[in-house]
Amino acid sequence: MNKFLFLFFIFVISVNGFAQEKEIDPPQIISFDQVEQPPLSKRCKPKGSAQKQRDCTSSYINNYVNRNFDLNMASKLVKGLVKLEARFVIDKEGRVKDVSASGGPKKINEHLEEVLASLRDFKPGRENGIPVEVSYWVPVTFMTR
Repeated sequence: MNKFLFLFFIFVISVNGFAQEKEIDPPQIISFDQVEQPPLSKRCKPKGSAQKQRDCTSSYINNYVNRNFDLNMASKLVKGLVKLEARFVIDKEGRVKDVSASGGPKKINEHLEEVLASLRDFKPGRENGIPVEVSYWVPVTFMTR
């Protein structure tokens, strides 16, 4: 009987040890606003607060969209105020994936998706020191005549 209790005790400890390893795994995709260390573009410095790092990455993405989004093409398709939104994930290797855009005509949404998918060179976000996938949302508003 003592042998059985001893083996049962070892089994319970072993199972708990494995369960604890799984518990420290971060969630699969974490929001940009919630991740401990946000993804950084190569132009952003890893020093400073997480909020400063978020601000730098957001500024980089906004400037990238402003430089690469073709307003001439958009102005041929729509007139007036246009409000788009896009979502994407920066994966554990720092690559952009799962890009989707909405709010405008299909061709404009697809163009915004192409622009965002061409973003490069992110240092991945981290949670508890482990690289994680991070979701990002970006609004894009412009006026055409």
